[in-house]
Amino acid sequence: MLQAQEKQKISVSKPLVLDSKALFKVAKTVLIRHGSEHYTLRLTKNDKVILTK
Repeated sequence: MLQAQEKQKISVSKPLVLDSKALFKVAKTVLIRHGSEHYTLRLTKNDKVILTK
């Protein structure tokens, strides 16, 4: 039983953390492709981040 619990803990991964400064270093807009869909991640003048489809 303990082995099954250990496998569950191993299969759960930590989220990938990306710094917004690295994303927006070159441009204020980042395009994200998810399957056949495209999303736009945009940095506003007020330093807010907006994700649109």
